[in-house]
Amino acid sequence: EIGKFAFLKKICFISSLDKGTIEKSINQKSGDGLTPLDSCNDENTVLEIMDQMSKMGCHYDIDRTDVRENNVLHIYAKKNFDRCLENLLRMVEKDDDLRSMLLHKNRNGNTPLMACLFKNSDRSLNFLLGFVLTMHRCDENQRFISSLLHEQNTKGDTLLSLILHYQKGSLSSQTIALELEKYC
Repeated sequence: EIGKFAFLKKICFISSLDKGTIEKSINQKSGDGLTPLDSCNDENTVLEIMDQMSKMGCHYDIDRTDVRENNVLHIYAKKNFDRCLENLLRMVEKDDDLRSMLLHKNRNGNTPLMACLFKNSDRSLNFLLGFVLTMHRCDENQRFISSLLHEQNTKGDTLLSLILHYQKGSLSSQTIALELEKYC
């Protein structure tokens, strides 16, 4: 695995390659629908490659899903890559797209925030909850926050019920979720 990501780093750092070739290499999906960066288990490596791609003006495809219908936020949330999540959210230009990505459900009906709970990704959960908490207060975002907290997955669980169940020892997650509940 290390060799594959060292190769990707080299691709990004070789300025003689054209932007299209780099984008194709980074965004190419495997049989399970994951890109090379999605498969990487080292957050610092992913961040280095994302940073270099940004400097080169390369496009990283964030509007995609894997075979389980996880979007990029699910993928990095499950890995507890909170700094990658921060980078990804900065790439989203429109509020509607941002809300859509955060509300996206995978095959199990789980949003990226729910996925954090099932994978014990506390840093990612707290980052995403904090991000939502700091969103501009408007009617549209209030409806979004209500949906985020109360939409059910295929088992009938909501984000709020999962936080209260799985995060019993984590007052920060519970506090943020209950603070968000006030805006609904």
